[in-house]
Amino acid sequence: MEKMSYFHQRQKEFDYKYDHKSRDKEKLLKREIEGHSLILDDKNLDLKIKSLTKEPLKNYNIPFSASGIFLIREFYDHFIVDGCDVLELDTIEYDSWLFKLRDFALKELSEPFGPKYYYNMANDLKEYLSYLILKLENYVSDGTIIDSLLLTLIFKKYGSYFKGETLKTWLMRFSTKDIEINPINVEPEARQGTGRLKLIAILAYIQSTTWNGINFENFVRTHFGILGFESTKSRSKDKEEFREIFKDCEKFLKIMK
Repeated sequence: MEKMSYFHQRQKEFDYKYDHKSRDKEKLLKREIEGHSLILDDKNLDLKIKSLTKEPLKNYNIPFSASGIFLIREFYDHFIVDGCDVLELDTIEYDSWLFKLRDFALKELSEPFGPKYYYNMANDLKEYLSYLILKLENYVSDGTIIDSLLLTLIFKKYGSYFKGETLKTWLMRFSTKDIEINPINVEPEARQGTGRLKLIAILAYIQSTTWNGINFENFVRTHFGILGFESTKSRSKDKEEFREIFKDCEKFLKIMK
């Protein structure tokens, strides 16, 4: 099995802390973005300062050395910011960018790491920061019972089945606070092809991943205006459409990981 890259492992650990431990998700996100942004920030993390510690970002629990951060910056600027050709990694011609870089970091650019290692790290860092920033943008400051990015993905696919519903009202329905909101506009029966069946399947999935001590029957009644959630779920769970929508929601969660 291929070893998971640093940033993919970092994202997995961060998501667990975000979903299951943190009581201030917004601050957690901002701190993670701040720490990883400093890897690319020459102004606020000057690697030329003599008093710099061996692990300049230790306060953010980021274990890179100063030389490691320097190389990630160099590869990020060269290949991602300037858009240089990745084929440069395969040849080290005299006076080339990589040739000059080896003068400063011959040991770090030798095996078992080498140029491709830092190229991949730069790309993974870009991907991880983009993920965190999108997660922060989708965060609802007053709190939701499940990650608002997941709710957004679900709404983009199924929102058209809920008449008059917008992304804003959809996210509000999952607020951890007591709110006053009109009942969601769906058919009275959870039959095949109805918005009501789709909603029951979505709510069943969310219930399965975010229990957190919530009285879900009561939550659905107050936030969606739907009575008898548990009995409707029980009657619907064997329907093919219910199972397919439940699986869809599982796929959305995997996309986020």
